[in-house]
Amino acid sequence: MSVTTTGPPTVEATKRLLTTNPGMHRLNEKVMGQVFTGLENEVVCTFCLLQVLSLAYQLGNRTVRTEVEVGLESTQPDDLAVALLWAASAENQTLTGTLLGYYQRDEPPTCDQPAPAVRSPARSPARSPPQDPERCRRIQEFVADSGRPVDFKQPSTTDQINAEVSRATGGRIEELFTPLPSDTRLVFVSALVFADHWRSRMVTARGLFHGAKRDVQTELLLLREDLPILDGTADGVIGVSLPYEQPGVRMFVFTTVDGSDVRRRLSQQHYERLAAVKQLTYTRVTMPSFDIASKKRSYIDLVSEMGMGTMFAGGMGADDQLKVAKLEHKAVIKTDRDGTQAAGAAGVAVVPLSAKPQPFQARFDRPFVCSLVHTELGVPIFTAYVADPLLK
Repeated sequence: MSVTTTGPPTVEATKRLLTTNPGMHRLNEKVMGQVFTGLENEVVCTFCLLQVLSLAYQLGNRTVRTEVEVGLESTQPDDLAVALLWAASAENQTLTGTLLGYYQRDEPPTCDQPAPAVRSPARSPARSPPQDPERCRRIQEFVADSGRPVDFKQPSTTDQINAEVSRATGGRIEELFTPLPSDTRLVFVSALVFADHWRSRMVTARGLFHGAKRDVQTELLLLREDLPILDGTADGVIGVSLPYEQPGVRMFVFTTVDGSDVRRRLSQQHYERLAAVKQLTYTRVTMPSFDIASKKRSYIDLVSEMGMGTMFAGGMGADDQLKVAKLEHKAVIKTDRDGTQAAGAAGVAVVPLSAKPQPFQARFDRPFVCSLVHTELGVPIFTAYVADPLLK
């Protein structure tokens, strides 16, 4: 499925696709299990990771494609990525999704099968690796619609790409790539930006947050409102769905009744159950304001642990002679009394080879997980672990 020539799928069609392609949830669960492991704040744009993995899927051979399908438990990861890209941008004033591509200026992708090399009769005839016309077509389509010719042999090219990522994210993501190898042939970047105000303005007060390493006095956000919640009676996980002015995205915030580590308890079912709640509960929410940036940069290890390691050794491009040399990611998220701003980017570099009752108390005054969730689809597009709201 072409990321640029296919018309926008309907919300219902995307929902049906998500029932059999839970790739976003698998990535989200892996992030919580493998990235949110320490005592530091962290934030990940799962949407961005899915987009670049989808591009690797489209350019990979059968082994690469099978690994992506199994790792994401999704038989149509490319269709899923396309649908989510449309959902992130179409008719949504708060989300902006961008997909960028770059190719080596003097070596544009080609679908022409090279002529057999001529060798001396005394030597074995050389065999050029067979090209895959379908993969080559997908490369050419993306390059033709979104690709930009650059010279990867020039050190300044990395700065150029980073500057364009910065512009695409409103200056929120700087220096996505460390210096790219001079033999890079293709680079793909996915970026996503979110910004919106709370539907109901929150009030603030100083209060205590019991952090992962220390207790701190910080600014707490307070809200009393009728909200969708998980009250913890089912399995000890408390969840609250907080609305923004625009209905496209909500913030899901999770903690536990007994104060145990919520990272080890969260799964797809909690997102689906909270997204499906129709009955509102009068709730008093207490949570800190925070402004955090991602710490982990390379995601090669995470993707490899999910069983998708072949792409880093080869099997990419029309003739299997390319490999993914970098899979880098950066994200930021800021939440205060006015609302939330978030931005993320991920990229791959391909190289050769009435009277109110007592409110339900939802207190997020110890380390918690929060996600920006697409309202209609119920999938997390950003997920953060807040261990200490005073630290970046």
